[in-house]
Amino acid sequence: MPLLQEGRKYTYADYLTWPDEERWEIIDGVPYMQAAPTWQHQVISVELTSQFDANLKGSSLQGICCSV
Repeated sequence: MPLLQEGRKYTYADYLTWPDEERWEIIDGVPYMQAAPTWQHQVISVELTSQFDANLKGSSLQGICCSV
């Protein structure tokens, strides 16, 4: 990604030109580089999804959460 220009508002079109191997998000036109999630974050995320799935089976909300 080229150097950021201070004061410039970036757009989704700008974002699409940035390298895929870098994780960025744009909030109100300001780009923020994001770190990759840690393995601990991934373990917690999978566990939470599994718990939601197990507790929602058979309920009217079942379609909201998907199995991992």
